[in-house]
Amino acid sequence: MEKINKVGNKKTILLGSILILSIVVISENPLFFGFCKNISSWYGGIEYCVDNNVLPEYVRQIGGFLSLSLLPLSLITYWMKEQAFRAWWNFASNWVVLIIFATFIFEIMGDGGSLNMGGGFEILVLGILYTIMIVGSIVKIVRTYQKTR
Repeated sequence: MEKINKVGNKKTILLGSILILSIVVISENPLFFGFCKNISSWYGGIEYCVDNNVLPEYVRQIGGFLSLSLLPLSLITYWMKEQAFRAWWNFASNWVVLIIFATFIFEIMGDGGSLNMGGGFEILVLGILYTIMIVGSIVKIVRTYQKTR
């Protein structure tokens, strides 16, 4: 009997990462893709999009960074046994939720944060979270792969 596809299977994560990355790239380049309604030009004739905000910046950041993090890891696990993918995704999905939550908290706090620490603190915290997710994912994938070989 064939397994029923559910959120979190190999194909869903891989295609979702590709789709989100594509949306972020398109929204970051509205002039190139023809979505800009308000085009202006710099002195010298270089055109730019005045209303570049197709998606809010924090949404583009979350989508871009997470898809760039998850895409290579899901590609690595795509051809491995289901156990390796499952071990990785069970670990990574928790960090994805934590990173999204932290990004929204920083967005709500606004410029300077609650203790007026500025954007450097946000970059530090998110950098640490992404590093833990990526390094932990690689360790999880390698360990599970070695066990299931």
